Parts: sequence; C-alpha cells; structure tokens
Amino acid sequence: MELPSLWKANVCAFSVIFLVAVSVALWQTHYVNKIFLQEAQDHARLAAQIAKINAEDAVMAKRTSQQIVATFLKSQARFIRYLQNVEPFTPEEIWAFAKESGLSGVSIVDGNNGTITESRKGWISKPVKGLCDKKRGLILLSNEKLFVFVSPWQKDGLCIVTGIDASNILEIQRKISLENTLRQIARLSGVKYARVFSKEEACRQKNGWGCPENCDHKKSTRLLNTMQGPVVQVEFPISKDKILVLGMDARELEEKQKNIWALLIIFSVLLFVSGGAVTWLLYKHQKNYVQRLNEYEKRLLMEKHEASLGRSAATIAHEIRNPLNAVSMGVQRLLLDRNGLSESNREMLVLMKRELERTEAIVSGLLEYARPSRVEKREISLKPIIREALVSAQERKNAKDMAVNMKTKDEGRVLGDAKLLRQVFENLFVNCFEAQPSGGEVAIELERQGDKVKILVSNRGKLPSEDELKKLFEPYFTTKTKGTGLGLAICQKIVRAHGGNIRAQVQDYTFIMEITLPSGEGK
Repeated sequence: MELPSLWKANVCAFSVIFLVAVSVALWQTHYVNKIFLQEAQDHARLAAQIAKINAEDAVMAKRTSQQIVATFLKSQARFIRYLQNVEPFTPEEIWAFAKESGLSGVSIVDGNNGTITESRKGWISKPVKGLCDKKRGLILLSNEKLFVFVSPWQKDGLCIVTGIDASNILEIQRKISLENTLRQIARLSGVKYARVFSKEEACRQKNGWGCPENCDHKKSTRLLNTMQGPVVQVEFPISKDKILVLGMDARELEEKQKNIWALLIIFSVLLFVSGGAVTWLLYKHQKNYVQRLNEYEKRLLMEKHEASLGRSAATIAHEIRNPLNAVSMGVQRLLLDRNGLSESNREMLVLMKRELERTEAIVSGLLEYARPSRVEKREISLKPIIREALVSAQERKNAKDMAVNMKTKDEGRVLGDAKLLRQVFENLFVNCFEAQPSGGEVAIELERQGDKVKILVSNRGKLPSEDELKKLFEPYFTTKTKGTGLGLAICQKIVRAHGGNIRAQVQDYTFIMEITLPSGEGK
C-alpha cells in the first residue's frame, strides 16, 4: 500500500523555510548596504559642499589679504619715495621708519649713484637690485615668511623694496585652506580619509590607465578593503577639475552583515537539527506504520491461508487417512503371515509399512500446522522446559553423547503454554543434532533483556546459504534429504502466538537460532 511520504513533505517544508530565511538575509544585507551607502553619499555631499565653500572662501581670503598687504606696502613705498626725494634717508632713519610703520624691512636702491640704503642688513635674502631689475609688485617669500613689494625704477632713479611679516597671514590662510579643511573632515567620526584629486588622477586610481572624456564622478561609490579595514569610498566633484574622495569607515556595515549571516547560520543549524530530528521521527513513524500495516496484511493473508489450509487439511485427512489405515492394516496382516511370504516380499512389505508411516507423519504435520494454535498462557519458567526438551531430543536422536553448553543468566519467566514451547525447543534441538551427525556441540543461552527473554540455540553443523536462511520458516521448505519442511514453520507459528519472534542467522561459521518472548514477571 503506497502512502504519502510525510518525511519528504517535511523536508520540502524545512527547505522552503531555509530558502525564505536566506532570502530575508539577502534582502536585509542589500537593505543595510543601500542605507549605509546612501548615508555615505550624503556625508560625501555635505563634505563636498563644505570643502567647496571653504575652498572658495580660502581663495577669496588669500586674494583679499594679498590685496590689503600689497596696498599697504605700495603706499609705504610711495611715501618712502617721496621722503627720499625730499631728503635722502640715512640707515638709522630708514630703520626707525620701518620699525614705526610695522615693516620688516626697507631697501632703497638709488640707480643714479649706485647706492643701497637698508633698514637692516640682510633683512631679505634675495639680492635687492636683482629684485628691482626682474620683479615688480607683491612677492611672497615662503621660506622667510615675508611679503615683499617691489616698487620698480622710476624717473627719479629709485627702486623701493618694502617687506612685512607674513606669518600671521600665512597661518590664517593655512587654517582656512582646503588641505586643512580636509584634515578636519578626516577627523570626524566615521571618516577614514578625505582627499582631493584631479579628474585624471581619480580615474587613474580607479581604472589604472587614465580618465576617459566621459568619466562620471558624480555618484561613484565603492566598497573597498584597505589596510585600515573596510571602507566605503565616495567620489564627489567640488569643481570642474577637482574630485573629493571621501573614505567612510565600513566596519559598522561589515559588523551588521556578519550579524545577519551569523543569525542565519545559527537559525540554519537549529532548522537543520530540528528539521532532521522531525524528519527522522516522521520517517521512523511512517516506516513503522508501513511495516505494521504490511505485517497486518501478511498476518491477515496468512490467517486466510491457514484457514483455507485447515479446511483442505481436514478433507485430506478424511480422504487419505482412511485408505492409509486400510492399507497399513493389510500390510501388517501380511507381515504376520510369514509362512506364505518370500524374503523379498517381506522386505517390500516392511518398506511399504515404513513409507506409510512417513506419509502418516506428513499428514499429521500438515494437520498440526493448519490447526489454529490455542495457547493457554500462564506464568512459567523456561529453564526447566528447555532442559526437558533437550533430554527428550537426545533420546529421540540417540545423541546423549552430544556436547551441550548451557548458560542461563535468568530463569526465563514468561507467560506461555509450556507444552507448545517445549515442542518448539525439542524441534530446534533435534535439528541441531541432525545437522551434526558425526558429533559436535550445541550452545544454549538464556537471558533477560528488559521486558523480553532471549534464548539463543547455536551449533557448528551444516550452515545454510543466504537464500536458504530467507526460506527456513516457509512451509515445506527443508535442507534435509528427509523431512516434511513443516517443523520450523510450526515453531514460528507457536512463537508468534506467544507474541514473540524467532529468527535464524549465521555468525562466525555458527548457525544461531534466536527466540525472543515477552517477559512474564510482574504481570
């Protein structure tokens, strides 16, 4: 009978749950990535706006500060030129003027007489005359932190060079510079680095060979693994040719992803364990159910077969036994009249009598197998029953010299019919003796296992093959040259009528017959 496979349906159900869990984990990972990348882009956009505004302010501040300085130094140079034309400065006067005006130094180059008047010797490292010949306007000397204004040669033959300390102005420019802004952005929580590249350099870092004309950096976002850990790198333009590259710390994203997949792994393990356990239980339950159903069908079929066989056996007994009795009586009467028989005829009659007896035994065995087993159960001990059956079998087969090794770890209390069980053991012992016609050993073990009593009967005689083992308990099957083949079938019928089981096996070149019966103790 074909039944729906519940355990297969259970496997399918747990597989669907697992696939749903994986889908949810993938969706959560995608959602977390999307949210994190969106936040990174928002941070990059904000940082880009800050950097852009700051860069514009820095350029404007630099231009303004330089214009102010240039205006101041130019006015001072014009005033010095005027005073020099009125009355030439002495070195002491020009030094006092520079100090009073807050200048770092003043140099007056008179081209007419080739003199140079300075407020302080060496206040500027550059050759003053060379500056007058080559430069004009405001000059920044970064190494000396000086702003120098060169008022070039005029009709009066004078070149005026004025200078002022640029430290404070340069510090202000440094603080509002783009580089300092990027450093401050890089110090923000969650930001790994903030850098500015040209479009070409940004593309070269991305693709390794330069930047195509249509390279788009507007929303370029990538997840990178760096020496500092995972980073979400976002590129954002801050000018026509400048790209802000912002690296956001992605450890939180990585941690969330790990947590999601760790939960999935834990859930999957629990799912597989519980699913496997439930599937195994359903499989065992269904297997046991199918086995019980098959056994029930077999028992039902066997009962029908035995009922039919019982009716046939009764008819056979009635139809065959009467002629057999008549023939048997005739043979016995002829044997009594020995005077009229020759020796060959007498031997033939003896052979006929023996075959009639064998036929009678076959008919009796058939009737015994077909007859319903009526078990009169009561609490009995198997140990004395086994001993009695052993003695009876030894007498039947004249095997009193056969070695018997009996080990009993329990009395073997069961609920059963002593007569029928004795018949079972006697039949088994007879088979053991017949399997060892030249002598041997029979081992008997009796022990209790939980609510069962197990009996093992083993010998090292003729061993059946695997195919013969499967057929041993079938009616009319025998491995002997003589026999009805009903002995073990009757034994199995009696054991099953007691609620037990009997099976045959071969282990280590030993034939073992194992019988288990329900224990009768405490019932």
